[in-house]
Amino acid sequence: MGADGVRHPQGCSGRTENRRRRREVCQPQTPGNNVQPKANKLFDWAVCLALILVTVAIYWQVAGFDFVNYDDDLYVYENAHVKAGLTLDTVKWAFTAVVVGNWMPVTLLSHILDSQLFGMQSGAHHIVNVLIHALSSVFLYLFLRRATGARGASAFAPLYLHCTLCMFSRLPGSLNARTCLPRSSCFWRSMLTSATRNGGAAAGIGGWLRYFASG
Repeated sequence: MGADGVRHPQGCSGRTENRRRRREVCQPQTPGNNVQPKANKLFDWAVCLALILVTVAIYWQVAGFDFVNYDDDLYVYENAHVKAGLTLDTVKWAFTAVVVGNWMPVTLLSHILDSQLFGMQSGAHHIVNVLIHALSSVFLYLFLRRATGARGASAFAPLYLHCTLCMFSRLPGSLNARTCLPRSSCFWRSMLTSATRNGGAAAGIGGWLRYFASG
């Protein structure tokens, strides 16, 4: 008969509860049990910040770049819809327009937003390219870390291949690279979602839709 007045068969429940309590009392509470996850999180934050800083440091010179007449005129500085800034009409146009043979609503919306925020200051448009590229590098690291569990190697890959060599997108210093940079960011974000156990099918499909809508 247990303390609660209920008869436990052969006292199994009582013995199990006693063993559980003994394990809790005897198990050493090592500081490493709590420190390790915190250290991993700090490492991830440090890597992400480092990737952003390295990318910005490498491509900061693009802030002094001007527009060029290789597609920049069609996409930005001679495009009346982009120059008009963010309005309901320009948003509708971004989702229906085909520019230079490309349907890329996310890219066009980003150009429209740049125009709204910075006008025709070419350097600011280029810096946005760099920030999108840095974001892609962060997503690439997070995906590799999630997929492999190797934090050090996962940090090296985007730092060397993505930030510096631009193997996964056009050079961020070229404004027409905006046709590829959002796509790269959405691609690695969708890969990260697919590698995340709780992402779910809907999240993965959403990532691929953003990828194709980027241009």
